[in-house]
Amino acid sequence: MESRWLEDFLSLVDTRNFSRSAEARYTTQPAFSRRIKSLEDWVGAKLFDRTTQPISLTPSGERFRPVAEEVLRRLLQGREDARRVGETSANLIRFSATHSLSLTFFPNWIRSIEAKTHTFNIRLDSCQFNDCMQSLIKGESHFAISHAHPQVEMNLPPMHFTSKLVGTDRLLPVTLPDSAGSPLDKLPGTEEEPVHYLA
Repeated sequence: MESRWLEDFLSLVDTRNFSRSAEARYTTQPAFSRRIKSLEDWVGAKLFDRTTQPISLTPSGERFRPVAEEVLRRLLQGREDARRVGETSANLIRFSATHSLSLTFFPNWIRSIEAKTHTFNIRLDSCQFNDCMQSLIKGESHFAISHAHPQVEMNLPPMHFTSKLVGTDRLLPVTLPDSAGSPLDKLPGTEEEPVHYLA
């Protein structure tokens, strides 16, 4: 039994389509189908009804699904726990930050902290906002650094996560000059009714 068979199984549960799952799992459809067949041979029962479109789980597949999810979850959690133990011994602090903040904010910010205390053993993963949040939720990073605004939902359960303001940015709207090369006199919006979105 291979753990990737369980990942294949859960992918097929989600897509209900061999071609889409094979593509999502970065393999060919024949190879993907063989792995699903190998899992069914190992389980000793058909897990999918291939006569329906989209394909559906058999009763055996329905029974096996929560088992596959739990086994994979525990396996990945066990791997993460083992990594964490190794990293803890090295006192590694893991950050995830959005791409722009990784380049513009983080280097000077961490240096200023180290100047007041000592040098830290850190790892910085630069990623998109949603990936930063997922990294924090999954325990892959200790801290996530991103822009925030009261109207932007962070999707972090408040009972498990807290936030701290570590800096501010100021958005400066600019325009192209007109055809004569002079700056435009007026940007859209007013103080009373500002523009809500600039791109």
